[in-house]
Amino acid sequence: MKISVKNMLFALSAASALPFRMLAADENLPIILPKESINPEKLAASLMDKLIARASEFFDLQRIEPWHLFFFLGSIIVAVLAARASRWLVEVKLHKIASLSKNKSYDLVCLLLGKPVSLLVFAAGLYIGAIPMMSALSNHVTIFFDKFCLALAACAVSWALYRMVDLLEQVVKQFFSEHGGGLNEMLIPILRKSLRIMLVIVSVIFIGQNILDINVTALLAGAGVVGLAISFGAQNTVANFFSSLMIAMDQPFKIGERIITDKYDGFVENIGFRSTKLRTLGGNLITIPNNIIANTSIENVSRRPAIIFSADLALTYDTSPEKMREALAILKEIFSRHEFMKKEIPPRIYFDKMKDWSLNISVKAWYHSDDYWAFMDWQEKQYLEIMERFSAAGIDFAFPTNTTYLHRNPLKDSGSEAVIQRK
Repeated sequence: MKISVKNMLFALSAASALPFRMLAADENLPIILPKESINPEKLAASLMDKLIARASEFFDLQRIEPWHLFFFLGSIIVAVLAARASRWLVEVKLHKIASLSKNKSYDLVCLLLGKPVSLLVFAAGLYIGAIPMMSALSNHVTIFFDKFCLALAACAVSWALYRMVDLLEQVVKQFFSEHGGGLNEMLIPILRKSLRIMLVIVSVIFIGQNILDINVTALLAGAGVVGLAISFGAQNTVANFFSSLMIAMDQPFKIGERIITDKYDGFVENIGFRSTKLRTLGGNLITIPNNIIANTSIENVSRRPAIIFSADLALTYDTSPEKMREALAILKEIFSRHEFMKKEIPPRIYFDKMKDWSLNISVKAWYHSDDYWAFMDWQEKQYLEIMERFSAAGIDFAFPTNTTYLHRNPLKDSGSEAVIQRK
């Protein structure tokens, strides 16, 4: 005897009449309808007829056999397992092989493609599992299922392209770091985000219009009207976006550099589409809109070729010429042998002023590094060595002092006595 899905539904109809028989035989059931009017077989058959009629709109129940359903359900389970296995194969096995290569891009490719490949394998397994019962499906269901599986595959490809933007970013960074060029850490993230947004938009339009037959043109027209309305209320956002592009191309600063604006002094932590974030020397995080920072004066402290050390050393007036010459020699020795000095820019040390309370020595030296905190450590060592060497040589530092001379005027005193005598 041939068992079809329709015969199984009829058997299910006969079995489903049992609850209705029990319902009719229950003496404690509240009377809603006359119990003699309840015919369990007719009620179950009526419900099953409606179910079969509804299912017949989508399936040819005479042609679907039970093994078709079991095969399809089993194919779903196999597709899930195959998807997980393919991801493991790409992310673990192929990644292990790629790690042996000198080109590190192969490692990143394996890590980026693992999830999209698993989705593509699942879509293929789902479609293959439905092939035996395709002939029993209606045209509408067949077309819908074909488009659904194709859309899943297209989503997998789009997802792979979306994730491969990270690989493109790494390749571009490596290229410009080796050969130089105008792109830097600011422009590359902006291009990465823009490329990803473009990929999402193109993928949605392609899948919607060419696979799912959605009228994307009407949606785009509506989106254009909405975008025009939004643009009037988002002028600052648009200005910030284009200002970020100008900052990226002009490159007045980079991430990690210390800059001074009209109001703030800090290190650049992030440059986004809308704003730039600074970490001040006090540790506070400042967010400045790009249209403001693009139209303000910026002092890039990190790009100075050297950090200048400038000091005025005051010696007491009882310093002899010999001690002054010794002090100058000690200072020239200290500042002429540090590791960050360039021979073409030697330190400048002169006895330049005789102030009202001290003899002044001007010291200027250049520390050729942009590491400010390393410069502070070096400066501290120089000051300590100056104190030690001057103390050992008996050279004293001066501090602001005033000397007041008191002198008695004998003429004024005698005049006073004369006045007293006249009195």
